[in-house]
Amino acid sequence: MSRHNNFLLGSGERLTGRVEVPAGGGPKNAPYTFQRAVQRVTEKLDTANSIFSSLEPEAAPNDEVVAAITLHPRYVSKSDYPGELLAAQGLRTIGSRSKLIRSTST
Repeated sequence: MSRHNNFLLGSGERLTGRVEVPAGGGPKNAPYTFQRAVQRVTEKLDTANSIFSSLEPEAAPNDEVVAAITLHPRYVSKSDYPGELLAAQGLRTIGSRSKLIRSTST
């Protein structure tokens, strides 16, 4: 069966040109300001530390507790993960999983 729109272009290589592909990188767009992030993280860590300090010793074997943190999707990638921030606070990652969070603000 023949095809009706089967065109052949003579010298089709002349229709192509060199393609410039920009190298990766570039400025990253943070979802909020650094000052706001510091304020929010400080508040959350202070609250968590007070809760952890009030736990019975039986609830924190080896003086360790497990907590869940929620990261903005912008910081989930390996290159943006706040591992140094967690380590500076004496925290370590024991696992992760994805979860859909819906905003309650309108």
